Amino acid sequence: MVGDDVSVDLDIAMAARRSGIPGAQTPRGILTRLQSTVIAQVLSEVEDKEDPAVIECGFMLLTLGEDTVLEAARQIRRLNKMAQRDQKPHDFTMNLSAASSGFTFHCSNLPFEEAQRRLYGHCLVRKYAQHATSWFGICLRPGDIKVRTGATLQYQWTQDATLDDMTKNMRAAEPGAEPRAKAKIGRNELCPCGSGSKYKKCCLGKPTR
Repeated sequence: MVGDDVSVDLDIAMAARRSGIPGAQTPRGILTRLQSTVIAQVLSEVEDKEDPAVIECGFMLLTLGEDTVLEAARQIRRLNKMAQRDQKPHDFTMNLSAASSGFTFHCSNLPFEEAQRRLYGHCLVRKYAQHATSWFGICLRPGDIKVRTGATLQYQWTQDATLDDMTKNMRAAEPGAEPRAKAKIGRNELCPCGSGSKYKKCCLGKPTR
């Protein structure tokens, strides 16, 4: 049963969308609380997609906690800057260990079919390496961060010799984030912590964990 405090907002939103009556088309919640983030942008685009894999990814994003969403948004901004700077694909993986699942964001301007293939490949090896039962992935376009395609893998983990070889040197992802090699950051570049300040005025010289 849904309480009146929730169902009333849902009824108003559906009436506003379907009949055009005055009212909020989106009830207060994750979509409004995080509406200034990249994740909210991704979710709004997912609504217009007919690709089942993209829609499944959208549902998964809606289950994430606020801290995880904010971290994902920060990492997507970082990937986007890197992809625009060097014109190469970049990825970020979140290991949702509590749900035996994970999420991969792929930022790529490669031709559609190649970007789709790479996204699926990243999800495949990450799912296998984490012994997960499901994995989700979204490919974003550098610059405007538009959703290009998605990938959804949902099946029980079974050992595979080929995947064993492909993942033998892969480091396990930490819950909520994938460890990544530290790239050299210019003193006058924006700090990777997401503060908006230059690196030299923010985290330069601070100890890292």
